[in-house]
Amino acid sequence: FIYNVYNMNSIEYEVAQIISEISDNWVYEKVIHIGDNSYVPDFIVNKNIIIECFGDFWHANPLYFKPSDTTHKSRCAVDIWKYDNKKIKNLKSAGYKVLVLWETDILNSIDNCKQLINEMIL
Repeated sequence: FIYNVYNMNSIEYEVAQIISEISDNWVYEKVIHIGDNSYVPDFIVNKNIIIECFGDFWHANPLYFKPSDTTHKSRCAVDIWKYDNKKIKNLKSAGYKVLVLWETDILNSIDNCKQLINEMIL
């Protein structure tokens, strides 16, 4: 597999290691066009599986953020959730299977994440 580890954050790198144990058919941050929308998922595996690593801050993890809380660029958590939900819905409508892993889970429950990745890919 080939990817630029310098572009990955620590949780993406962790997930890349797990994916690499299962499949060598994956890409990192490839643009997908669906209608008028363009998305850059973290990983595309076997051409039809998307694995997203949602950072707790960047994606406003509901465990830590209320809907009215703001994050980067003064974005409201609820707006981030709406965008992420639309993105996931559009990707699924285009035929992709989508797995979202939260930073908290990657850091604290890596074995569970590994199992979810296995189930999605195998």
